[in-house]
Amino acid sequence: MLLGCGVGVISTIWLLFHAQSQAAAALYAALLGLCQLPCYALLLTLAEELVGTDQAASANALLVVVGNVGSALAMTAVALIHSAQGSWSLVIAFLIGMALLQMLVVTRFDNR
Repeated sequence: MLLGCGVGVISTIWLLFHAQSQAAAALYAALLGLCQLPCYALLLTLAEELVGTDQAASANALLVVVGNVGSALAMTAVALIHSAQGSWSLVIAFLIGMALLQMLVVTRFDNR
């Protein structure tokens, strides 16, 4: 399931950056969100299974903080890459690489 979510995220990232209109970009952005929502729920469940029920709240808080910091750093990197290169092709490669890295990390800890 997590790999399916990751494939959906990677596909919609590529579609989003190749959208020909604002309506298409909005549709692809909505699809991106739909692909990411199940991943978040599965990640919370996986974290609870790894740390146990007693520490589940702390694991959830840590995931939220790390996610917010990671998002801020990724968007800063997107701005820096785009301003340095002047095109979106390396930005797309960076975001797809980050999605692949996330899939590898999550599936590494999913021993089911």
